[in-house]
Amino acid sequence: MWTILYCNRHNNDAPHMNSTIAINPSAQILSVDTKNKFPKKYAWYNADRVVRDGIRKIRHKITGTNIAIAEWDTAILQKLEANLDLSNAFRWANIASYEHWAIPRDMLFYRTTSLKDFVVGGYRWSYVEMAIDVLDIWLESRYDWLYKENLYCEVRPSTILNSRGVSISGRGLQRPMMGGPKDKKTLNKPGIYHPIYETVPHNKVTEILQMHDSKEWEYLFKE
Repeated sequence: MWTILYCNRHNNDAPHMNSTIAINPSAQILSVDTKNKFPKKYAWYNADRVVRDGIRKIRHKITGTNIAIAEWDTAILQKLEANLDLSNAFRWANIASYEHWAIPRDMLFYRTTSLKDFVVGGYRWSYVEMAIDVLDIWLESRYDWLYKENLYCEVRPSTILNSRGVSISGRGLQRPMMGGPKDKKTLNKPGIYHPIYETVPHNKVTEILQMHDSKEWEYLFKE
């Protein structure tokens, strides 16, 4: 079973929660409050910190064995594989990389720690997947010291997990599935899209449901 964690800065439902529920009706979907008092640039660079803090507050509500974390403007317009085995796995949306652009900067810090041999990044933080046991490793208090540092969100989580023997990989989502398009009118097939700032129109969700040969949840979008 999947639990999809939608991050929202204002403690309200993200705009794509209803469409995600329609296409993945068996998944548990929770809203993660990532409201914070950090400067905007710091919060962007350390996005994993505010997400981690928010998930900790609702960890007791999570029931899924597979976890997807999505930014508020990520539209999950495809069925997540119900029986996918994510045991001991963490998947970035696109690719995992030992040459991530942020590593040279952050390595100035990591090379002074026991994590220096495990530094790995990935693309993109807008959508990631992992097993529930991997989520719990990431949330462990033993790593709180690392979250007092100014470190990039697309390097820190996978570095922590890599040091614990978790398999780090990429889901293989190709553009325009991630990284565009912004125009909601181009959402013409199942996929995971980012950034999409507005609610996906009902007719688009219906079309995608039909592509998945399912219509039973269309009532969610009736006027």
